[in-house]
Amino acid sequence: MLVDSATGNPTELSEEEKTAIHLQMERLLANPYFSHSRRFPSFLRFVIKHTVSRQTDMLKERTIGMEIFGKSADYDTASDPIVRVTATEIRKRIAQYYQDPGHENELRISLPIGSYIPQFHWPAAKEEVPVQPPVLPLPEPPAAAIPDAAPTEAPVQ
Repeated sequence: MLVDSATGNPTELSEEEKTAIHLQMERLLANPYFSHSRRFPSFLRFVIKHTVSRQTDMLKERTIGMEIFGKSADYDTASDPIVRVTATEIRKRIAQYYQDPGHENELRISLPIGSYIPQFHWPAAKEEVPVQPPVLPLPEPPAAAIPDAAPTEAPVQ
């Protein structure tokens, strides 16, 4: 995600970037790493929605616990690690998804350790590399074209 270096807050995303993030999130959630769970998609949608809309103040452990997992406002986050455990599992599944073949050139969504604010990494633009013709070895001259060279012997003393 683009971050303002002065404030540390996410920068404004264009509509095109928001659409790309939403589409990538749906690709992730359609994958079996996520599609067989109820809480992983809810968690990921929540944190991405609030990040894209620049409401990262909502992405605190207690708020996520209340909004996603139905916890009360006074629940003890130290004794109930559901948010941390879920975030850890989502990080693992995201890593598995991007390690699978075919995802190399996709927008990458990550959830950094110690944060519930996702980051978005656009694939690097492919550089145009001119195609060089292959360098072929020179053909060997025919054996008849090579003059016979008798080995020179050193004088015997």
